[in-house]
Amino acid sequence: MEIKEKMMPSLTLAAVDHSGAYNQIGEKFGQICGWAASSGVPMQGVIGVFYDDPMATPESELRSIAAVIVPEDYEWDNPAIRKVELPGGEAITYVHKGPYEQLGEVWEEFWTKAEATGRELQMPCSEIYLNDCQIVGMENALTELVIPVK
Repeated sequence: MEIKEKMMPSLTLAAVDHSGAYNQIGEKFGQICGWAASSGVPMQGVIGVFYDDPMATPESELRSIAAVIVPEDYEWDNPAIRKVELPGGEAITYVHKGPYEQLGEVWEEFWTKAEATGRELQMPCSEIYLNDCQIVGMENALTELVIPVK
C-alpha cells in the first residue's frame, strides 16, 4: 500500500445526509447522483464524507454524507440537498483499485499506515470516487481515501 501526503483543495458539495453504518450509505449516493443527473448539475466528482471515527462512535451515531462536487457559486432549489463547504489542507491519501465492498478492510490498513507517519490524523475523512464503476466495472473502480492531517 503506497500512501502519499498532499494538499487537498477546498470543495463545495451538494449533499444528502446519512446516519448509521458507513457501508450502508449506497442508497444515498443513488439519491444524490440521480438528482444531479436529472437536474443538469455541473458535477465535478462524487465524494463520501465521514465525520466520526467508527472505532470510537456507536454505529447508530455515525454521521456521513453522500455528495457531488459542484462549482463554488452553483445554487439549487431543493431543500433535501444541502450545501457543504469541505475545507482543503494537508492530507494523507491512498488510491484503492477494486470493489467498494473492500473499502472497510482497506481503510483499516490505510489508517494504520497513516498513524505510522507520526502526523496527527483528523476527521472528517473522505472517499473520492475517481471513476464510474458502472462504466469501468467494479474491479477497476478507483477510490481515493483521504485523511486530513496536522
